[in-house]
Amino acid sequence: MSVQGSLQSMSRGSEGWRRCSRAFIFVPLVAVLCLLGSEAQAVEVFFDPEIAYATYPEEFTVGIEVADLDSLRGFEVVVSYDSSLVEFVGALRGQLFADYTSPHGLYWSVDDQGDEVRIEGFIIPVDECVAAPGEILRLTFAARETQGESPLHFEEAVLRDCEGAPIPADVTRDGRFIANPAALLFFDPDPKYVLGDGYPCTISMEIDSVDSLRGFQVFLEYDNTKVVFDSALAGSLLTGDPEPSLWWYTVEESPTLLRIEGVLLGPGLCVDGPGELARLHFTSQVDFDSTEVLFDTWHVWDVHTDPYDPVAVDPGLIIIDASWQDVPLNPGSDADLAGSGLLELRLIGPNPARIHRFEGVSLALRGAATSGTGAGGLWARIFDVSGRCIWESVPRYDGQGEFRLIWSGQNERGQQVPAGIYLLRVADAKRHQEMRIVHLR
Repeated sequence: MSVQGSLQSMSRGSEGWRRCSRAFIFVPLVAVLCLLGSEAQAVEVFFDPEIAYATYPEEFTVGIEVADLDSLRGFEVVVSYDSSLVEFVGALRGQLFADYTSPHGLYWSVDDQGDEVRIEGFIIPVDECVAAPGEILRLTFAARETQGESPLHFEEAVLRDCEGAPIPADVTRDGRFIANPAALLFFDPDPKYVLGDGYPCTISMEIDSVDSLRGFQVFLEYDNTKVVFDSALAGSLLTGDPEPSLWWYTVEESPTLLRIEGVLLGPGLCVDGPGELARLHFTSQVDFDSTEVLFDTWHVWDVHTDPYDPVAVDPGLIIIDASWQDVPLNPGSDADLAGSGLLELRLIGPNPARIHRFEGVSLALRGAATSGTGAGGLWARIFDVSGRCIWESVPRYDGQGEFRLIWSGQNERGQQVPAGIYLLRVADAKRHQEMRIVHLR
């Protein structure tokens, strides 16, 4: 993970101290209002992502988000961290407060004490506030050279409503930081697209750079109402030429829990990563849905059968929908499609994309009429991982042989969509093309 753009920081200068003094006068009044009013319901506050990974000297960013809340004017949070593993870099206001800037629109204070950081934000204009859910702030840290795992813990969390009165914050889960993991376990490809009910699905379980690996054991969870497990074969990392002596064991511990073990047999036998540990075969059970293969527990051993400290990262996402595959919308003979033109997608903006810097997608359609301002029968839609269409539009001809489409990260109601994986699909009556977009907040 990396951070792009510049980080803003504020020190408590003379103006900051004056604002802070006014804030201290304001707090007792808030306490009186709170005592006189009815008890407020706690609002969920949490880190996103919940788990962050980084290797020295990489920086990583975590957001602090608030669940549903009609009126939010400010906040004060204190987050502790392990200073032996991570160094605090800076804090930025979140998307909810993007329209307010300091010093006149937003009081903003960041105070880092070396093992915890206190961040305060408060909208200065009277009677102005924002509505959650959304991100209130974003913290950036840098990994140190040491290795380990540490929580990012809320020591304090106070929200303030439109009147400035405190709202109880319900911290549902702390964050977790993994510094310089010894090895990463992950699925490839992620996501995996499957045609529909009855179609096979194959995903690989892989490990990144690791020295002198002898074997592993994993327990994997999956939803057997959506996919059925068929088999698990040893991956290419464990099946060299000549093929080594290998202990390979696969058993379904339950209808939804799979156990896989692979160990090289013989003194001194080992391999070096990265590479494929296992290849899993499933069959889809539904026409249209998405599901995940999850790491439950895992163990990895070196040549001396001593354990490594690996980290299992993302689950394996499986998207089941025949309409997302590379097949014609209206299947016909090759002669029907010959000379009909090729639809090509060329990405202008970055992918992964953040809302504020996503520029769009340039669409080049060869062998088709390009007169007028519209795209004729050409249309574009964006789907989320559940297969729901969240946005659609008609690409516009740019007068230079290409059609252009710009998506700003909003759904059809103009609301910003959550971070995640989305599918862009562009099609006409006979052709279509897809592009996966990794959208970041």
